[in-house]
Amino acid sequence: MRDDLLDADTCVDWAVSQIPILQDGFDAWTQGRPYLIEIEQDAKTGIYNVVAYSLGGFGPMPNVQAGMIINGLRSSLDLLAASLAKRSSRRRSRFPCRAR
Repeated sequence: MRDDLLDADTCVDWAVSQIPILQDGFDAWTQGRPYLIEIEQDAKTGIYNVVAYSLGGFGPMPNVQAGMIINGLRSSLDLLAASLAKRSSRRRSRFPCRAR
């Protein structure tokens, strides 16, 4: 791999390495049975419905972890685009390039 792509590759590697950690947290949360499932009869129709009630949210940390993973992947795309722009341009330009 060319040196100008190493930073982008590192961002992707980091993001991929964080996915199992996020998955483990989700698995632990689901094993704790964070929901209550009940069968209820509709008074008007007599039809039975299966209803799941949340007993607690997933918490803020998984949202932060998922956001950081997404940001890492977006950063890798920014770095890739900048490297490709440098490769294709003979003169120095700022990234992102503005139309002139």
